[in-house]
Amino acid sequence: YCRRAIFLANIYTIQKKYTLAAPLFKKAIPAIEKRAGKNSIELSQAISNYGYMLKQQGNEAQAQEQLKRLIQIFRVHT
Repeated sequence: YCRRAIFLANIYTIQKKYTLAAPLFKKAIPAIEKRAGKNSIELSQAISNYGYMLKQQGNEAQAQEQLKRLIQIFRVHT
Protein backbone atom coordinates (compact mmCIF):
# COMPACT_ATOMS: atom_id res chain seq x y z
CA TYR A 1 0.00 0.00 0.00
CA CYS A 2 2.65 2.52 1.02
CA ARG A 3 4.56 2.66 -2.24
CA ARG A 4 1.37 3.01 -4.26
CA ALA A 5 0.09 5.72 -1.91
CA ILE A 6 3.33 7.70 -2.19
CA PHE A 7 3.35 7.25 -5.97
CA LEU A 8 -0.22 8.53 -6.21
CA ALA A 9 0.52 11.38 -3.80
CA ASN A 10 3.45 12.40 -6.01
CA ILE A 11 1.19 12.43 -9.06
CA TYR A 12 -1.34 14.57 -7.21
CA THR A 13 1.46 16.92 -6.16
CA ILE A 14 2.57 17.34 -9.78
CA GLN A 15 -1.04 18.06 -10.70
CA LYS A 16 -1.25 20.58 -7.81
CA LYS A 17 -4.01 18.52 -6.17
CA TYR A 18 -2.57 19.01 -2.71
CA THR A 19 -5.80 18.23 -0.85
CA LEU A 20 -5.70 14.76 -2.40
CA ALA A 21 -1.94 14.26 -1.92
CA ALA A 22 -1.64 15.29 1.73
CA PRO A 23 -3.81 12.53 3.26
CA LEU A 24 -1.93 9.89 1.30
CA PHE A 25 1.42 11.17 2.59
CA LYS A 26 0.07 11.44 6.14
CA LYS A 27 -1.13 7.84 6.10
CA ALA A 28 1.82 6.27 4.26
CA ILE A 29 4.70 7.96 6.11
CA PRO A 30 3.89 6.48 9.56
CA ALA A 31 3.30 3.09 7.97
CA ILE A 32 6.68 3.23 6.22
CA GLU A 33 8.36 4.33 9.43
CA LYS A 34 6.80 1.41 11.31
CA ARG A 35 7.71 -1.14 8.64
CA ALA A 36 11.11 0.09 7.45
CA GLY A 37 12.36 2.01 10.47
CA LYS A 38 12.73 5.65 11.43
CA ASN A 39 16.03 6.04 9.59
CA SER A 40 15.26 4.14 6.41
CA ILE A 41 16.03 5.46 2.96
CA GLU A 42 12.48 4.64 1.89
CA LEU A 43 11.16 6.86 4.68
CA SER A 44 13.54 9.67 3.71
CA GLN A 45 12.23 9.61 0.15
CA ALA A 46 8.63 9.83 1.32
CA ILE A 47 9.44 12.65 3.74
CA SER A 48 11.30 14.52 1.02
CA ASN A 49 8.34 14.25 -1.34
CA TYR A 50 5.93 15.33 1.38
CA GLY A 51 8.11 18.31 2.24
CA TYR A 52 8.21 19.31 -1.41
CA MET A 53 4.43 19.15 -1.58
CA LEU A 54 4.12 21.29 1.54
CA LYS A 55 6.49 23.89 0.09
CA GLN A 56 4.59 23.95 -3.21
CA GLN A 57 1.40 24.39 -1.21
CA GLY A 58 2.95 27.41 0.54
CA ASN A 59 3.24 25.76 3.93
CA GLU A 60 6.83 26.73 4.71
CA ALA A 61 6.73 25.89 8.43
CA GLN A 62 5.62 22.29 7.93
CA ALA A 63 8.00 21.90 4.99
CA GLN A 64 10.85 22.95 7.29
CA GLU A 65 9.78 20.34 9.84
CA GLN A 66 10.04 17.64 7.18
CA LEU A 67 13.44 18.95 6.11
CA LYS A 68 14.68 18.65 9.69
CA ARG A 69 13.49 15.02 9.83
CA LEU A 70 15.21 14.38 6.52
CA ILE A 71 18.51 15.81 7.77
CA GLN A 72 18.36 13.57 10.85
CA ILE A 73 17.95 10.51 8.64
CA PHE A 74 20.83 11.54 6.37
CA ARG A 75 23.11 12.04 9.37
CA VAL A 76 22.58 8.41 10.32
CA HIS A 77 23.65 7.28 6.85
CA THR A 78 26.76 9.45 6.48
